[in-house]
Amino acid sequence: MSDANATPIETNSPQSRTGIHILGGFALAVAMGVILALMPLYHSRQSGGVIRQIQRAAQGDLKLVADAEKGFKNRTGFYTSDFNALAIVPKMILYKIGFASPSVAHHEIDRGDFVHRPELKDIDALRAAFPKLDIKYSPVTKLDSIDFAAAASKYCADCVATDSAFKALAVGNLDDDEELDVWTIDDKGDVRHLVDDLAAK
Repeated sequence: MSDANATPIETNSPQSRTGIHILGGFALAVAMGVILALMPLYHSRQSGGVIRQIQRAAQGDLKLVADAEKGFKNRTGFYTSDFNALAIVPKMILYKIGFASPSVAHHEIDRGDFVHRPELKDIDALRAAFPKLDIKYSPVTKLDSIDFAAAASKYCADCVATDSAFKALAVGNLDDDEELDVWTIDDKGDVRHLVDDLAAK
């Protein structure tokens, strides 16, 4: 016979509740330990993804150079190292781009308002010649500390523009060491990763 006023029976004694709290605390500690152990891997993957996006920007800038060179050659019959003539000013300067040495200077351009200046062979030279362009270098890829001429001489002395061919260079620094991240593109559209700064440890 049931009693409607009977109090419910408490199935957990104070001792069993303490045991549950201890087990719950232990499980939480284990879970937190696993999360903390995996966080460096997560962050390295996240930063690795960002760096790979930056490297894709280098390839994109070099493709801008290649497209501009093709358009220029269609108009003039030759390639050039003149970044002003190529009208290349990337919106975000993540890599320094250019050529190791100027192209042939004797070509005349059939435009009265234009002077062919092959010595404007890279972003550094363009920035110095046209300060009003206000070209800003990314601190992420440490461009202010990169000597483009020295990098071109070291990694790609044959990065030049001739009448019939060209090879352009892009350099940046993705970490805190002195090794650079180095890319090239040529007139055939062949993109090469000469030095991977992420692998150069």
